Amino acid sequence: MKQCMNFSSCRGEVSNPIYDLCGKCFLKLSDFEKDISPEETFKENLNDDKTHNVYIMFYGENNDKVGYTAHLDSRVFELKRKYPNNELVYFREFTKQSEARRFEVYLKGLSERELSKFISRFQDKIKKIKIIV
Repeated sequence: MKQCMNFSSCRGEVSNPIYDLCGKCFLKLSDFEKDISPEETFKENLNDDKTHNVYIMFYGENNDKVGYTAHLDSRVFELKRKYPNNELVYFREFTKQSEARRFEVYLKGLSERELSKFISRFQDKIKKIKIIV
């Protein structure tokens, strides 16, 4: 069984392998963050040079990695060293960690086909933007 990744030393068991936090820690995190407005969170993150990112990377034959990080640049670099032929195909920034974690769980819950469709739509939008610019 997977352990909770809450860095406040919970380390409780996570029953579903697609989740990173136990239910108790996730609810606490959400309650705590509800007290802070998105504007305050954004200003705080901007001052700390910290954002909450969800990303999708492809590497090797039909392998993908959906993950969360507070430091996208260093995470991409780390994965590039481990898997040199990987490609960042999607990322999204959030002001709150709980929002990023929820979106990560959503993406991890998609079937392979749904995830491919999601990425294709995003890549199509990027191509359209490049044509305009």
